[in-house]
Formats: sequence, structure tokens, C-alpha cells
Amino acid sequence: MIQLSTSGAKLIEQFEKYVEKAYIDEAGYLTYGYGSRFKADGSPVLHGDSISQPDAQLLLISNANRFGAEVSKFIKVTLNQNRQDSLLSLIYNIGPENFEVSTLLRTLNANQEDPAITHWFLVWDKDHQGGILVESAGLLARRTQEAKLWWKPVA
Repeated sequence: MIQLSTSGAKLIEQFEKYVEKAYIDEAGYLTYGYGSRFKADGSPVLHGDSISQPDAQLLLISNANRFGAEVSKFIKVTLNQNRQDSLLSLIYNIGPENFEVSTLLRTLNANQEDPAITHWFLVWDKDHQGGILVESAGLLARRTQEAKLWWKPVA
């Protein structure tokens, strides 16, 4: 099963940024903590909800590991920890349903050493703004870090 490490959680925290009180994110979702749309009990975040930073960190790890369990059944190869963290950062942002139908998944299952994997990370650099997909410098920076982590040897 794919699981998030402490350094993987720190990568996600770097890009998601902690927000205590519920807010509507760029994609129009009610969110809090580190980009969480759901509370620890699985119920949706509501207006007026808030979460402490320690609880938000636990929720981030719980959500990422839940996503890892969901997508593990689609991944046919054994991944080192850096590759698990790299994928979970991506999936935390794009959702397991998008990852399941991605070319990235098909490519890594065929050959996780394929250099095209970097490209398939980078195509997820768009964000919803005003109902349309727009390239995002922030998402490009995140995807670049995720792709670099994919190729980083485990020490």
C-alpha cells in the first residue's frame, strides 16, 4: 500500500499552506487546514468550521494515506518512498479519480523509469479560475518538485 512519509507530508504542507478557518478555494470548494474538503469523520467542511494546525497536519496525513489506499489497487509496480510521496502529493491535489485515468498512471505501470514521467507530472499545472482551466505558476512549481522527488534516489 502507498503511504505518506513525514517528508512527503512536509512537501504537501509547503504547497497547500495551513488555513485555520473554512474558506472557498480557487476551484470553488469549501476547504480548511491544508486544503482539506472533508473533516476527520468524512463529513464536508462547512462555513464557520475551523481546525488547529496539529489537527490539520493529522488530517493531511490521514487523507493522503486514504488516497494511497484507493490508488494502490491501480499501481502495478513497487514504488520506493520518494515515488510514493511524489504521487501522494500529486493525488492530494488532483484527487484519486483524476489520477486513476491519467497517462501518468499508465506510463509508470508500463515503466517507472520512463523519462516521460516528468512530462506527465507537469501537465497537471492548471487551475480552475472563473470556470476555465488556466496555467498556474504555483502548480507548475509543485509539479516540478514532485517530478524531482520521483527521480531522487532514496538515501
